[in-house]
Amino acid sequence: MDYIDKYEGRDTYGSLAASIILQAIKDYERGLKCKKVNSDYYARRGKIVSFVPKDMRDVEEFFNSQWFVALSGNMDGKSLKRRLDKNFDTYGKCILNASELKRDICGTN
Repeated sequence: MDYIDKYEGRDTYGSLAASIILQAIKDYERGLKCKKVNSDYYARRGKIVSFVPKDMRDVEEFFNSQWFVALSGNMDGKSLKRRLDKNFDTYGKCILNASELKRDICGTN
């Protein structure tokens, strides 16, 4: 019981949840980059191709899942995805601060 009491003040589950979501965001960003590279490649050849990497589709499904809601503490996955898309369009990357995400999920600094 001492071991559990020692960690009672720390939100280790919240940290794990934030890490899982942060990895999903990194995977989503990698998918956006891949999509952009492929779109640019085909556009230079005068072709229009709708290419979405499988990993990116998996992450989009995760953002819309009950599992995401449970991990995030009721964060809206669709609004997170819109935020990531906007950041990627503006800055060329998703730019989501890990400590900001952890604060949103865990309620800590």
